[in-house]
Amino acid sequence: MIAYEAPQERPISRTLLGDYHTTNLKTWIGGFRNRPQEWTEPKNWYPEGVPGWSDKVIIGGYGNHVCNVATGVDDVSALTVLPGAQLQIARKGRLTIDGLLADPLGMLGDSGLSNGGTLLVDGCLTLRNAALKGIYNQGTIVNTGAIYADESVSCASLDWGDYREEGERVFMVTK
Repeated sequence: MIAYEAPQERPISRTLLGDYHTTNLKTWIGGFRNRPQEWTEPKNWYPEGVPGWSDKVIIGGYGNHVCNVATGVDDVSALTVLPGAQLQIARKGRLTIDGLLADPLGMLGDSGLSNGGTLLVDGCLTLRNAALKGIYNQGTIVNTGAIYADESVSCASLDWGDYREEGERVFMVTK
């Protein structure tokens, strides 16, 4: 585990935040034609459209297609991987879970990562601005890439559950 001091982020005004709501829920259904596993295929999501910053995302529940993040994608507010489901962040893939707009008492219970399935990180996963501990893992996380987390995410081993680290996990500290 490595820690370093991250540069301060540009603050967002409360007025601007008031215009956003994270009531949007996107559920992975997968299976669309020649791109059945691609996160960036709008028809692999219900309701149709690739998730964005104000969306809470659920992988699993419909179909059995693995979800693959092959490139950099838009930030999401929260991510839940259900039991039996699998999310893979490929070597060139990047996914950020940013809970800045999340409602900690909302549909999924918190902002951050809730994993009951399998999460394979070959690329880069970033967790920031999480409520509660930021991570709840009852599945398996295999990290052969990089996971970056800010001070809102617990670094306690118990919170990370079945976590196999072959890459790097960095906890960023801001002042």
